[in-house]
Amino acid sequence: MKALTVYRPWSLFIAYGDKRVENRSWRPPAHVLGKRVAIHSGKHFDEYPVELAEELGLIADMLHAKELPTGIVATAIVSGCAERMLHVPVDQERWFSGPFGWLLGDVKAFREPIPCLGAQGLWTVPEDIEKEIQRRNAA
Repeated sequence: MKALTVYRPWSLFIAYGDKRVENRSWRPPAHVLGKRVAIHSGKHFDEYPVELAEELGLIADMLHAKELPTGIVATAIVSGCAERMLHVPVDQERWFSGPFGWLLGDVKAFREPIPCLGAQGLWTVPEDIEKEIQRRNAA
């Protein structure tokens, strides 16, 4: 299984919110389209989403805590790719900054993150972690 590391708190907007587009500078490789990937909440904390959440009227109190979980917090199916606002669902436009937006569907969030180190780019989940992901997805 492949995984994508996402800065906190963006990763949590995907897992526990309604963010279904993940911005990247590159298109998703063809071999992941239609496939389930792990969403890894990385160590890096991005302050900008706190401001955005407040602008959008979202509850942002928890976003100020740098102790937000790291590790694998969800899985999602990469259902497509949006480019320069083309093919971005209307309800996802606020999340798109491009140049490419990986469209995510069927997000399955985990109550507790699975501890795991991340990596840049699209990376392969270790076999033992993949088994735990599959177990949780089946539950």
